[in-house]
Amino acid sequence: MKKRLSKILSLSITAALLVPTMASAADMQETAAPTPNQAVVDQGATGTMDNTGQNALANTPVVPAPPGYDGYRNNIPHGNTNLISYYSTTVGNTRKATVYTPPGYSPNKKYNVLYLLHGIGGDEYEWVNAMKPKNILDNLYSEGKLSQMIVVMPNGRAMKDDRPVGDIFAPDKVAAFERFEQDLLKDLIPHIEANYPVYKDRNSRALAGLSMGGGQSLNFGLKKSEYLRLGRGILGCTEYAICIAAGFQPGTSR
Repeated sequence: MKKRLSKILSLSITAALLVPTMASAADMQETAAPTPNQAVVDQGATGTMDNTGQNALANTPVVPAPPGYDGYRNNIPHGNTNLISYYSTTVGNTRKATVYTPPGYSPNKKYNVLYLLHGIGGDEYEWVNAMKPKNILDNLYSEGKLSQMIVVMPNGRAMKDDRPVGDIFAPDKVAAFERFEQDLLKDLIPHIEANYPVYKDRNSRALAGLSMGGGQSLNFGLKKSEYLRLGRGILGCTEYAICIAAGFQPGTSR
């Protein structure tokens, strides 16, 4: 039971500690709706969200992550990040993704997978360049708080020129974010499963994201539950910052 609970909680812990980094990267306003690691105080709001309830949520203070949660630590094992290429039949060309493998990674082990999506102005480099996911994950592993997983950070803009240039809200770019559903399911997931020692069932795949990537997580995850495990609770989305599907439970049966 303890081992199973550890599997269930791993993604939620990862998501909770990634949230402050995502909020900072998105330049979230102080009055934005609470992020998943904010303490929400019940101030008498009823089951329907009236102005009082909305104000209570907006004014709830942020609970900070532990000091040094995203800092580099010398005397712990470290994972690795690598840029990979895969052919997308959806787009018709080769695409890229960044892959994090945990400390002690071995081709002889089996791993869960977290697909971590970027915001509307990002790409496959955004997480690594701006948000220190490697440090966060390494630190969590060193504290024994995670079951091991591979983290895949793709480009969620499924089009031939997938750079975040020009008008990032242009109709063709918005359509490319929608098209990424097919790229993810038909091209990226099969590539990861063919080249990494990962479990290949929906209980072992998780999806989360920042802003637009969070919207993709909700849309894809709710529609494609045969591919992705939808667990307890999907945490909310704000206009400016965070939408994260933290309820996907990788490897709950192991």
